[in-house]
Amino acid sequence: MKGNLNNGIKYLVLFSFICTILQIFLGSLVRQFIDIQNKNLGNELKNIWLDPAPIKFYIHRSFSIFIIFLNFLIYLILKRNNYSLILINLVLLIIILEITTGAIMFYFDFPFSSQPIHLVLASALFGLQSYLVFKIFKI
Repeated sequence: MKGNLNNGIKYLVLFSFICTILQIFLGSLVRQFIDIQNKNLGNELKNIWLDPAPIKFYIHRSFSIFIIFLNFLIYLILKRNNYSLILINLVLLIIILEITTGAIMFYFDFPFSSQPIHLVLASALFGLQSYLVFKIFKI
């Protein structure tokens, strides 16, 4: 990051990181539900694993909209103040891919490798946002 960021944007980035951690936690609850459904129903009936979907699924899905909005706001603030956009661009790209793989799992009944890709993207997002927080707070 070139220049000094004001405290407002620093704490907005930190808040976004905390929201991502919460989103990952919610995702782990959904994953736990899916694992139970797989055990109870079997892989052949994956089309009904989320029928009906539990409330934690809808919270996880809807919270992703807030996450992308929050990070897009960070992007706009950084762009307006002529800061480097490389990290936030990567964060936004991963969030978009993360939402896409989540939608693929839901609408296409968990196609092969969609779950591991979703998890790898979540790990990458956590890593990038951690790096961004460390960089702006100069930790």
